Amino acid sequence: MQAALSTTDFDKAIARLPMMVNAARLAILVSLLTIFFMFRQSNSGVVHLALVPFIIWAVIYGMGIVLSLFYPRWKPQQKNLPAFHDLFDITMMVGLMHLTGGVESGFGILILPFIATSCLLSSGKHALIYAGFSSILIFLSTLVLQQVSYREWFTNDHATRDLFSAALLSICCFLVAALTSFVSMNVSRASQTVHAHEEEIVRLNHLNDLVLNRLQEAVVVIDEQGSVWLYNTQASLYFPTLSLTDTTNLFLPLVQIWQNAPQHGFDLDYSLLDEDLHIRAKPLLNQNPALLILFMRPQQEIAAELQSNKLASLGQLTANIAHEIRNPLSAIRHANELLRESYETRPMQKLGAMIESNVQRIDQMVEEVLTLNQRDRLNPERVDLNHFIHEFLQEFLLATPEAKDCIRVHSHRRHMVTVFDVNHLQQIMWNLMNNAWRHSQQDAEAIQISIKPHTRVGLLSLQVLDNGTGVAAENADKIFEPFFTTEARGTGLGLYVARTLAQANRGDLNYLASAKAFELILPTQHHEHSA
Repeated sequence: MQAALSTTDFDKAIARLPMMVNAARLAILVSLLTIFFMFRQSNSGVVHLALVPFIIWAVIYGMGIVLSLFYPRWKPQQKNLPAFHDLFDITMMVGLMHLTGGVESGFGILILPFIATSCLLSSGKHALIYAGFSSILIFLSTLVLQQVSYREWFTNDHATRDLFSAALLSICCFLVAALTSFVSMNVSRASQTVHAHEEEIVRLNHLNDLVLNRLQEAVVVIDEQGSVWLYNTQASLYFPTLSLTDTTNLFLPLVQIWQNAPQHGFDLDYSLLDEDLHIRAKPLLNQNPALLILFMRPQQEIAAELQSNKLASLGQLTANIAHEIRNPLSAIRHANELLRESYETRPMQKLGAMIESNVQRIDQMVEEVLTLNQRDRLNPERVDLNHFIHEFLQEFLLATPEAKDCIRVHSHRRHMVTVFDVNHLQQIMWNLMNNAWRHSQQDAEAIQISIKPHTRVGLLSLQVLDNGTGVAAENADKIFEPFFTTEARGTGLGLYVARTLAQANRGDLNYLASAKAFELILPTQHHEHSA
């Protein structure tokens, strides 16, 4: 982070440099005008300037300052050419030196800072051009001022001294240009490297945040005082009062366990804010200050996941077994049909009917198990529930004609659209309607179907209720468990399969004891399915 801050400060300083250069120009101009008009009539030894040439110089320089106020870099230049304003500053400083009597006036020293700023602004790319351009102008000014022949340069003491001073100033120009260019190029390369590292760090931080917030566990990083350094979205759900850098007493018992063995992690079951959690703690070694990362997950959620994995494994196993049962089951049914033709006594016919009844029961169980194994093979589509219920009831009444005029449908809207696998929805409704008809009083008010928006946004509620006695209180928590049944001929898989299919379609199936109704919750929008 420190490097990133330094690079940002350097970039800001470079960005402010044109304004600082313009401020320096203005300071030079104001100072010269003040000196000129205050001392030009006196004989105090101050350098005398000719009025007209100096005024022309001041006007041109003032125009350059005004232009720089609106266009700090004047106009964009090609990268392989120096900027105009840099050459302008060098030219104007050499002009000032010329007006004040040449190199010996001392004003030539003002060329050096402008060479340095020019090299900084160009990232050191045109150092030789700036230094060479300055040297040429310095020697031209010296030649014009001396007005001696080339033979007199080494015989005239004054001319030799001016020539030596001009050469010394030119060498200084090259030295300043070389040093500034070297520093600027190295800082520029370092800046580019640090910027690249900054971008990489930002990408890694974004990736870490994405991964951290996708974890099912709550993650919290704390120090030895219990201050929170980092936490993910899941942690904020468990502990709403968490905030970064705040010291909390919530994790102090865990800190004390950590301090007993600072180099080792630990696993334990612990209760925080009335939530029973399984906590895995891992120290972050070689950190200053020392940090501890906590992975926390509710024990109830872990138990539910284990149960889900067990049921998934059981479902896969039973599906394989069911598939293998079908062949011998078909052979038993076929043999029984052949034998029934030779049954003459009533006891033998009764035994044959018993075999057929149990074969049908096993076959139904096999069908339900195989359906359960296909719950992830979804084909979701938009379904208008009113239209679907109308067509479904026509099929249901063909299979159960005695239920005619015993079913009432209540829809709260004309169009109630869900996104669901139609085959799964039909299978769920067959199960619910068969159960409702079987347990109802089978009169004119036997079954009620209600379709309405759910209290949660983006969901619909389809309720099926009958006028029977309802599910016994002691069985209400068991009816969705596999192989649980209260009927002698039941398989115990109907409601379990129905709920599993509902959840596979991003919905749910529940029993509302207060209304004595089964509620099917359906989504109204499509979501990507993840197995």
